[in-house]
Amino acid sequence: MIGRAAMNRMLALAAAAALLAACADTPAKVAAKEDYLANAGFSVLPSNTPGYAAAMQQLPPHQFVHHTENGVLTYYYLDPTSCGCLYYGSQANWDAYRQEMQNSLHQEAEQWLRKDDTPFTGQGGI
Repeated sequence: MIGRAAMNRMLALAAAAALLAACADTPAKVAAKEDYLANAGFSVLPSNTPGYAAAMQQLPPHQFVHHTENGVLTYYYLDPTSCGCLYYGSQANWDAYRQEMQNSLHQEAEQWLRKDDTPFTGQGGI
């Protein structure tokens, strides 16, 4: 029989593994992110350009980076695996992307929400 302390450690490890898996960018998450970028008006720089080659040397893959040059703020997202391209856009594009993501999360949460007024055992004790 497993002791209570060992069981708690196993549960904590399982929870940590689930959290890490949820945070990882799977190919499906990367593809969805790219759809949001395109919908938000980000421009795409293909891999066969000198700008993309420079980005490969300077930017982390699948992460957002912003840079200001001559007072102009630009956001970058390098994807060397899925599309082999660099997305870049303005503050307005970034704001539209974040709004798109927020709407998507809201829709996903609504799908998981189930209204049920049926009482369940222990409801009064929670």
